[in-house]
Amino acid sequence: MELERDRHDLLPPLQAWIAREAAIQNAWFVTGRGDLVLSMTAASIESFDAFMERMLADHRVIRKYTTSVVLKTLKRSLAVALEPGFRQA
Repeated sequence: MELERDRHDLLPPLQAWIAREAAIQNAWFVTGRGDLVLSMTAASIESFDAFMERMLADHRVIRKYTTSVVLKTLKRSLAVALEPGFRQA
């Protein structure tokens, strides 16, 4: 999602809300295309739409967002390579 550049005062409430929101599993501030990436779950498209409407209404610092839906998981891991030649079992 993209955030308003001149509204830094609105970031702390958004960050606190993200930390509390159960549907949001992961959140990252990023560089490149967009400012913030959220990983979340929703039971249906309707519940996702309601979630996004509420988020946009409550947090005016959000300028726009795009949605990607996972169709198939190719790899999932949280392993961190700490040594050269590290291989996940």
